[in-house]
Amino acid sequence: MKKSDLSLVFRLINRTPLFIFVTSPLIASEFLRLITIPGIILIVLGAYLLNIKTRERNFFAPLKALWYSQGTRAVVAVAF
Repeated sequence: MKKSDLSLVFRLINRTPLFIFVTSPLIASEFLRLITIPGIILIVLGAYLLNIKTRERNFFAPLKALWYSQGTRAVVAVAF
């Protein structure tokens, strides 16, 4: 978190429920039911939209930060 802006890092850490799609079948041999998938996507999308600054209106800023900032890449790796 020292290497990147906290607002960008926080928006990316909210993506951890998306990793359930990959990690759950690999680690616990559990597969998601179809009814749970929209709920996970809505939670992630809602957290993402709540953290967008209204002045910036830059929807893709966290995704761009993955390319330019070492700190954001590290946070996503830790979350995974």
